[in-house]
Amino acid sequence: MNPPFIISASRRTDIPAFYSEWFMHRVRAGYCKVRHPFSKKEILVSLKPEDVVGIVFWTKNFEPTLKYLDELERRGFFYLIHYTITGLGNNFEPRVPALEQSLDLFRGLSERIGNERMLWRFDPIVITEKVGAAETLERFDSIASKLHGHARRVYFSFMQDYARVTSRMKSYAQTTRDRVLDSDAKEKLMLSQRLTDLAHAKGLSIHACCQPDLVGFGIEPAHCIDAALMARLTGKIVAGKPAPTRKSCGCDFSVDLGAYDSCPHLCWYCYANSHPAPVGRNFSAHRIKGEFLVE
Repeated sequence: MNPPFIISASRRTDIPAFYSEWFMHRVRAGYCKVRHPFSKKEILVSLKPEDVVGIVFWTKNFEPTLKYLDELERRGFFYLIHYTITGLGNNFEPRVPALEQSLDLFRGLSERIGNERMLWRFDPIVITEKVGAAETLERFDSIASKLHGHARRVYFSFMQDYARVTSRMKSYAQTTRDRVLDSDAKEKLMLSQRLTDLAHAKGLSIHACCQPDLVGFGIEPAHCIDAALMARLTGKIVAGKPAPTRKSCGCDFSVDLGAYDSCPHLCWYCYANSHPAPVGRNFSAHRIKGEFLVE
């Protein structure tokens, strides 16, 4: 792992929402430690500005990190923000801020750092007995209208049937009396094309994440960690090396600082959490001045 590299903060949890103070302690220290999610090997990660091309934040609530932006910029860090706004509401996202609050935060950040650095994620798309294709399109169009001019890209995918997600969806159905539907390939393609028309009408390029069967006819493959974009926006030479994290992933190499089972948003569809119990244990084990996100 040779610097300079891209830092991902984080696919596995919402660092800006829940761990911003820890993140800034580690930035000031100039390093942190992470555990490989499968081998559990400890990895020392430099957080010195000269070793970091840029930071890619992933979040559903950036508000707790706003107070640190001046310091990050003063220290010489460049960053992009993948900001998830689905509008699915409390049924699916019980601890995510209200839609209007999220939109206000997104627009404010866009005005500060520019719309190319604000990457909207309408992800994942979930179709249920109560939330159909028509409602999904209406919700997408409404959010796109309210973000018009504040974003240049939108990323999307359909909910994946990972074992932990499938199990949680059964619990969701029992809790809410709303059954998740498995749309077939034709239905997904038709919905994706209608999303594309709506996105293009609002000046957005649209990118399918880890779903190559949807690419084409205006839909581009997603590179959520995008070395070429980082290079263009920073003016630096960024050596992009493909480093997929799952099947059909288009991401370039980055170092992710997060940990699974540590995001208190507790969204029903999340692949990074298995159950609320380990999330609670890990969040309780978190130490603001610790070297690891979760000790």
